[in-house]
Amino acid sequence: MLGDLLMEINGQMTSITVEPPVPEGSQVGVEVASDVSGRVNGASLETHHVIIRPDGQTGHGGRHALINTADGEAIQVYYPWGMGRATSPGTFTVKGCLTFSTVSSDLEWLNDVLGVWEGTWDLANGSGTRPSMSGHTPTKRPERRRFTCAGIASDDRR
Repeated sequence: MLGDLLMEINGQMTSITVEPPVPEGSQVGVEVASDVSGRVNGASLETHHVIIRPDGQTGHGGRHALINTADGEAIQVYYPWGMGRATSPGTFTVKGCLTFSTVSSDLEWLNDVLGVWEGTWDLANGSGTRPSMSGHTPTKRPERRRFTCAGIASDDRR
């Protein structure tokens, strides 16, 4: 197992926009509103930009999210890299990494965490599944994403 399960995000795509094509393929923008539970609880707003190549592969980069915790703290989430492949029209398996940034003294341990994720996106139905990237196969449900994160913190405050 790569690390501890950090959070589960249950959300719905609120908008899907086909953007101008680029030489690599079609661009799609996706906005997601979610509830967050686990070691961090609250709500999330996310923006994803995906390039879908003619061979069905996808590339992700520059995606961002803002998590507002139940305690009123803010966490910036950055998805610097991801990839995937079409499994059927409008459905993709995806995986990637993410990092966090916060000024909260209670959550500053997140600043030293590198997270990984994988799952599926169904653009036609506006749903997604992101089971954890651990050594087991969790039950998949629509609109559910799990992040498994491996910490690189220099101390054990997590």
